[in-house]
Amino acid sequence: MIDTSANFTEEEVYQVHFNFRDYLETWYNFGRVFSIKNSLMTSVLRNLQEVFSAGDVKGDTLIDIGSTPTIYQLLSACKKFNEIIISDYTN
Repeated sequence: MIDTSANFTEEEVYQVHFNFRDYLETWYNFGRVFSIKNSLMTSVLRNLQEVFSAGDVKGDTLIDIGSTPTIYQLLSACKKFNEIIISDYTN
């Protein structure tokens, strides 16, 4: 898991200490085992899908800041925006 004693304000520290596998297994492990984190993420993704499929939220450009190392949260917006710009905390 992430070493919380590290200073995460510097890109190099983030690059060294962030474990993307742990992140994905914690938040995006949609297996048979129930967990509060998976339930929360499923709910968030379902709500985003409902918002974007309703048709009221659309435009030319969508900017997602702090995207995490995934794009799941943006998939439901793909047909509603001409351009999607994502930004994470690293280069």
